[in-house]
Amino acid sequence: MRVPSCPRCHAELTPSGDDVWSCAAGHRWPVVAGILDCRGDVSGFDTEADRRLAEELHSLADEPFPTLLRRYWATTGLPPALTERYVTGDLVGEARAREVVDQIRAMTGTALSPDSTVLEIGAGTAALAAALAPHVAQVVVTDISLAWLVLARHRMERTGRTNWTVVAATADDLPAPANTFDVVVAADVIEHVPDPAAMIDEALRVLRPGSPLWLSTPNRWSLTPEPHVRVWGVGFLPRRCAARYVHLVRGVAYDGIETRSLFELRRLAAASNAAADIRAPRIPEAVVATHSGPGRILIGLYHRISRLPLLGTLLLMVSPLFHMTVTKPPSGGRPTRGRPA
Repeated sequence: MRVPSCPRCHAELTPSGDDVWSCAAGHRWPVVAGILDCRGDVSGFDTEADRRLAEELHSLADEPFPTLLRRYWATTGLPPALTERYVTGDLVGEARAREVVDQIRAMTGTALSPDSTVLEIGAGTAALAAALAPHVAQVVVTDISLAWLVLARHRMERTGRTNWTVVAATADDLPAPANTFDVVVAADVIEHVPDPAAMIDEALRVLRPGSPLWLSTPNRWSLTPEPHVRVWGVGFLPRRCAARYVHLVRGVAYDGIETRSLFELRRLAAASNAAADIRAPRIPEAVVATHSGPGRILIGLYHRISRLPLLGTLLLMVSPLFHMTVTKPPSGGRPTRGRPA
């Protein structure tokens, strides 16, 4: 598996000096905070601030994971209630992810096996990658944020496993040759990328023919609060009004997030000439445990309805979130977008 490879020309990358890797064509990529940085041009993301935070977290690498996590969230300026919710979510992430791995296996079949090579896009703190690693041959962990990847590396090191690689990359410019991976996963990522079609195209490029992209994402038409900001009704507003509404209700920014409906996801898959399977997944027990009594009752009701043929189909339209697979055609499909070398 020739990973990481140059995002520009997809040739193999090798160390070529202090804190630099390069390819045969001369493209050079720096190592920052001990992590190879294969990000190209990134619009709408403050790479300098991210680099400074990554280096700070790297200097604190001996601290416990929860301490590093709280240090990260302390820099975001979010209200304390939201910050603590995100910290709690990350801390229960591995327990939740172990159940999600079973759901991925149910949707992808034999693609996920002890011989599989897996790429995670937008891994965050790598809870899912840590849960996948015991079940597969190799996991490549990517994210646009070096700071997240410092936390991801910390988590992966704590597993005691060595079958993983961490590299900074954007979702539309992955550091891997075509036809490399058996499975690509992207948990709660597609709602954050500026061009979701480009993300799907790039995932299909690096997948072997007939292999699946698995992703999870909140439902725009969910009847529950928008999970990023805990505000009701955001997805039912015109997109141009969403940020103003969230700021009015919660007092926080809501930029760069576009949750999508069932029909929007189906259109994205169809545009990639790939078969799609979209489901309303079971809520992991690790997540249920974080809810109060009324919340657990509603989740139980959701689970019961999801098993009923007709009501389950209707529930899919307003489900809190989706699990989706997009399978690369056995023939390899249509040419995908690429960037010039």
